[in-house]
Amino acid sequence: MVINHIMPGEPNVAVKDLVRHFEQQVQPGRVVVMPWDRHIAAGTEISLDLLDPIYKRKVLELAAALSDDFERAGRR
Repeated sequence: MVINHIMPGEPNVAVKDLVRHFEQQVQPGRVVVMPWDRHIAAGTEISLDLLDPIYKRKVLELAAALSDDFERAGRR
């Protein structure tokens, strides 16, 4: 589950409440909050060098959460 910030600044919803809600529905570590990123918001071709370091870290966390399913899928 990804909660994606699409505008800079404080969101109009309580993100912590959303995370808590969705964490009850999915396995632990499967809710990733992606911060707003100026480069992503530009809507152009993505260059990893232009991403904010915090955003890059969240992409890594998301990839790790997704890859957890690879082993299980192979056992089917």
